[in-house]
Amino acid sequence: MEIPPFPPPSRSQSARLRVGLLTGELAGVGPSSGLGSLVASLAETLAEAGLEVTVVLAPEKREETQVSTAWTAKYAHRRVRVVPLPEPAIRCFEWPRSSSRAYKAYVWLRQHAAEFDRVVFCDRGGLGYYALLAKHQGLGFRPLPLGVLLHSPTLRRTLDNTELVEDHELLIADFLERESARLADGVAATSEALLRSLEAEGWIFPEDRRSLPPPLPASLLSLRKEEKEPFVPEEIVFFSPLESRKRLRIFCEGIDRLPASGTGKLRITFLGRSGRIEGIPGREHVARRVAGWPHDWKILGQVEREEALGYLREGKRLAVVGSASPGLSLAAWECACLRIPVLRVGANGSEEALAGQRWPLIPGNPEALAARLREALRLGIAAPKAPIDPSEIRKGWTDWLTALPSPQAEPSVGPFDPPKVSVCLVHHDRPSLLAQALESLRAQDYPNFEVVLVDDGSATQEAAAFLDKIEAEFTERGWRIVRQPNLYLGAARNRAVREAKGEFFLFMDDDNLAEPHEISTFVRVALRTGAAILTSAQREFEGKEALGAEGRSSYVFAPLGPALSLGVLWNLFGDANALVRRDAFEAIGGFSDARSVPCEDWEFFGRAVLAGFPLEMVPEPLFWYRRSREGMYARTSLAAGMLRALRPYRKAFPSLSGALLLTQGKFAQAEAFWREGCATRQEIEAARDQRDRLQNILNQKEQELWEARDELSRIHRSRIWRLGVRLRRWEQKLRNARRALFHRSGDRLDGSNAD
Repeated sequence: MEIPPFPPPSRSQSARLRVGLLTGELAGVGPSSGLGSLVASLAETLAEAGLEVTVVLAPEKREETQVSTAWTAKYAHRRVRVVPLPEPAIRCFEWPRSSSRAYKAYVWLRQHAAEFDRVVFCDRGGLGYYALLAKHQGLGFRPLPLGVLLHSPTLRRTLDNTELVEDHELLIADFLERESARLADGVAATSEALLRSLEAEGWIFPEDRRSLPPPLPASLLSLRKEEKEPFVPEEIVFFSPLESRKRLRIFCEGIDRLPASGTGKLRITFLGRSGRIEGIPGREHVARRVAGWPHDWKILGQVEREEALGYLREGKRLAVVGSASPGLSLAAWECACLRIPVLRVGANGSEEALAGQRWPLIPGNPEALAARLREALRLGIAAPKAPIDPSEIRKGWTDWLTALPSPQAEPSVGPFDPPKVSVCLVHHDRPSLLAQALESLRAQDYPNFEVVLVDDGSATQEAAAFLDKIEAEFTERGWRIVRQPNLYLGAARNRAVREAKGEFFLFMDDDNLAEPHEISTFVRVALRTGAAILTSAQREFEGKEALGAEGRSSYVFAPLGPALSLGVLWNLFGDANALVRRDAFEAIGGFSDARSVPCEDWEFFGRAVLAGFPLEMVPEPLFWYRRSREGMYARTSLAAGMLRALRPYRKAFPSLSGALLLTQGKFAQAEAFWREGCATRQEIEAARDQRDRLQNILNQKEQELWEARDELSRIHRSRIWRLGVRLRRWEQKLRNARRALFHRSGDRLDGSNAD
């Protein structure tokens, strides 16, 4: 469903800055963490500053995009528009989940870019990757500043929670988030310590990078606690999700150390959603830990942010907020700003607070926390003073958005001399498909290209006849046909390069189809970015019909590009239908020419990226990729191809060769189990469907039986039936009398015969 276009701004609104926030979480709408609370606060704060704010919600699970009318109205009352990210008109491949969502966000923003003056992407999931990549490549959004909000990157959250990386989606999200930050026009983080720690991990940020305190909208400021004298807490509240990264274990062990005497009235409350700790749900972990406590305790899990802060401001309650990440957590910041007594349990480097202030930090060990709690229970604790004026925070965010750098105009250049591109087209015994591929090349809008067609050992008369037929056209166009024995794809592509004269090579298989602007787009992006290799998004389809045939079912798949760590597991660099600069191809050494082993393009891209050659993925679909059950992968060993693709990694990291082989093998094993599980689930679903169909038939027959019984009962109760019963009884009596009469007559006849 497409979102209806925004109404045009009135004259009084025309000067208002229109801001779009794209996020996977929003407080109150589906599952949400601290990021959802931060986005809600930022949206409300910007609206209070007079900006026109739209939050585009793109949660990880599609069913979570249903925004309730109540929440829509609540945000609308605060002058914030909330819309779910719709499914695009073009079908997008649903895997990987993170990149699929990011691509849908790119498609949507491309249609609605004119409706915003600024767009900010939240870091979680890398929603902005493809849009930022398109802008970097000059394919769109040139007048629109695009920023990124950094709060809690996906992989950082997982590692802080002491969880193993067991899902490849974590690596995909990490790549998308890193690249989004690198490509953004500006980055704003909620902590300078977070920026420093991410830089230490290899993140790259634009020049416009800054840290800003989390915003405080009016809905939160209304919860500010009145300043009072120090008090002895009667309730200690763990105000964080029930997760390891929030120091849940340290909190429980700290409570274990509190003396039972003198604290009989003490209550312990866990105020936060249940995550996972040590492989079990947080609620279950808490239930195990509190079994021996002499204190009353409870869990308040499904509580919204404002309700939770309102709970803390009432009574004599002391909040404990933990975090394994550097910088001040959002929960601790909100408590301090609302004058709610709070103790922070942090990590090394998190002592640096926002707004130029340093706040007391309890080291991450239970004894230190217990000592501070005992002191508060003995001497009392006072609410902190608000660290900064909320209006200054609001001004900081609006100033950042207002000053977010606009892209520079394209440099003026003289007459453009398009470099020569050699299309290296490989063919083997598929003349009907080759005819379609050539037709798509004839329609190219780029003026300076040639085609080098390598026939890799075709054996059919149809293929030979077709090559003879197009020979004259090739000669007239200055194109070439090269015939060789069947040596397989890698060797055929290398042969095409040896015959080519271009500055760039565009590799293409005979079963694929080029969009009319494929070569021109590739060249324009290559010259703008300096990339040595360019892959692109692709439209995937099945069938042997020509381009534009009616009824074609297709979908778009967008690879990632230079995702080096994921190259151990998959080819997410892109398809072999790629543009390669001549000098890079020669330096890399071309394709390896192992016969009957797939994944030569995967291996080539891995070697290129490991050697430092810049590879980029163009987010626009530039060609049609034809899937076939009779294709190469059906006739070759995928395991052999995966081992082939791993060779560059093993060569670059020989000491890790065994670990890489084991990782790839375990991954392939897990994939096989997953496919087996999918097949089993499909069989179960088919069996359930069959059971439901049989049950429906049984129910229908049972209904018919009951209807027949009802009809029979009605007939039995009718007067006609009763008369019929009487008639049948008289008829039976007549039959019996007749039978008796015949018996008596027979007896008499027998007697007379005897006489």
